[in-house]
Amino acid sequence: MSEEEKREGSEIVGELEALGQQLAGALRALWQSEESRKFRQEIGEGFTELGKQIDAAFKAAQESDAVCNIVVRYGEMLLMQVQQTAACNALHDVEARLSRWLLQARDRLESNTVGLTHEFLSQMLGVRRTTVTVVAHMLQQAGLIRYHRGKIEIVDRRGLEARACECYEAIRRQIDQVAPVARS
Repeated sequence: MSEEEKREGSEIVGELEALGQQLAGALRALWQSEESRKFRQEIGEGFTELGKQIDAAFKAAQESDAVCNIVVRYGEMLLMQVQQTAACNALHDVEARLSRWLLQARDRLESNTVGLTHEFLSQMLGVRRTTVTVVAHMLQQAGLIRYHRGKIEIVDRRGLEARACECYEAIRRQIDQVAPVARS
């Protein structure tokens, strides 16, 4: 990566961080606004069971600073992931991004086998399906994954982590910071 690409990447990350801080503040304000309360009431009336669940969740957040804090932190975590992914897509090669995606899917599903097609992954990574097929084949040849018809098995997690960009660890750390709050 050239010095100019690194500088541009740093500028992108800086802009995304500033945007994320602004959005997190807006999320807090929106969550507690009168308009938000009215909107939640309208949604609750429009859907039966889902509306009741949404209404109960919002009511719990209104009545409990702890629940509201969990929801706001979760929103901040999602915003951070969007920012990190945008920077990742601008700065890192397809192999690193595919490795990150597979590891994140594995972590969320808590399974070494994930149901992801090359077509779906190509859309998530912003590349052609044939590019995903070539890179997945390289990862399979390296003994890191096995794939067949929409199923990808992670065979060597540590090896795949070594191929992933630093974005995987950055997102994982953020989730680990928020997850204990959500469990308590």
